[in-house]
Amino acid sequence: MHRADAPGRERPDQLTGGVFPLSPAAGPCPAPAGVIVILATQRPSHQVIDPSMRDLFGYRWAFRCTTDSSSDVVLGHGWASEGYTAASIDPLARGVGWLLSETGVPRRIKAAYLEDDDIKYLARYAAKLRHGTEAAA
Repeated sequence: MHRADAPGRERPDQLTGGVFPLSPAAGPCPAPAGVIVILATQRPSHQVIDPSMRDLFGYRWAFRCTTDSSSDVVLGHGWASEGYTAASIDPLARGVGWLLSETGVPRRIKAAYLEDDDIKYLARYAAKLRHGTEAAA
């Protein structure tokens, strides 16, 4: 399965250098089976992330934000007041964020970066374990 990165619902404003949301009329297209749609923004605000668009995604990952309000834009209204705020994440804690799935409460997690060779090794190792053969180190 290949991952399809899709730009967020925003585009650069050539005149002001800012960013403005695309028309909701463009709307989300249903993703074909096997396609994972990822939306990302560096400016979590209600003008960029419309709640009706956000609510279509079952998983929401809020990395460090500057305010509780920005964190709530990503996770959903009210989570910051419950203590789940990305504004509390240390700026030096790279890859740390709050992950909210469609069936639970946000969980603080840290993403890992792996080189291509590391990923290939882990895939071979997992395949060997799955088939019951001894995994080589």
